[in-house]
Amino acid sequence: MLSTQWVSHDATSSCLTATHRTQSGCGLALYLAGHLLFRRLTGSGWATPRAVTAVTLLALLPIAASVAALAALLLALLTLASLVTYETLHDAEQRRALRRHDSPLPSQPTG
Repeated sequence: MLSTQWVSHDATSSCLTATHRTQSGCGLALYLAGHLLFRRLTGSGWATPRAVTAVTLLALLPIAASVAALAALLLALLTLASLVTYETLHDAEQRRALRRHDSPLPSQPTG
């Protein structure tokens, strides 16, 4: 059986120190930076919203280190959810066109 100490707030706060919360934020920002580098190297262009999100995650690191672990996770979640929402709304028509095969991918040269 599971012990209730793993579910309590005190156990979670003591396990996730400020260093762990900072590393989580850095990991998310590093992932987005790696994706930006991959897009750049493959010639797909620059994804400004992802760059803004990576910088925002890095800017939130001092706040994440000073608040509770759940609040730090919520900040990261809201930041990434805003990126997903923006990309979903902004690129909706382009995705529809690609599904209909009306136009080639914007990164591919025509001809």
